[in-house]
Amino acid sequence: MEKYLPILRNSSFFKGLTDEEILSILHCVEATTLSKERDSYIFRAADSTEVMGLVVSGCVLVTCPTACEHHQKLIRNLVSVLANKILILNDKITHIGKRTTREKLLSYLSAESIRHSSLSFDIPFDRQQLADYLCIDRAAMSTEISKLQKEGFIKTNRNHFELTVSNDADSTMKM
Repeated sequence: MEKYLPILRNSSFFKGLTDEEILSILHCVEATTLSKERDSYIFRAADSTEVMGLVVSGCVLVTCPTACEHHQKLIRNLVSVLANKILILNDKITHIGKRTTREKLLSYLSAESIRHSSLSFDIPFDRQQLADYLCIDRAAMSTEISKLQKEGFIKTNRNHFELTVSNDADSTMKM
């Protein structure tokens, strides 16, 4: 297995592990090498297995014996759904990664404004849902929204928000 260490080191499975840790894991899971001839099967569709594999050289073609155009569309749709979910979660992490309630709120509202291509937009949450989404206390969030309104940075009515643009160079959002 040691001869595969340069390849394994670059694998996502072993990211951040030392050579010793990789070898220890391989020993623990009783890893073995398997060489197959070109055009031979590793597993068939009906086979059950309790092992996983990592291709260190060559390539593997995964096929479905009943593959048809509908399967391909389903797979494309699944990949699209997963990609969209990743983008949504990435946005959420960006917002909740901010330190203060104000920063989280401004990050979210700015992103929504960009998403709607408008300074005036509706959000899909009521106040409690927005607080939950941003992982902040509802009362603290409401206080911050009130401050932003008093400072003239936003206008809001329920789930409708309008970001205001000021020409006054002295009035900047304090984050």
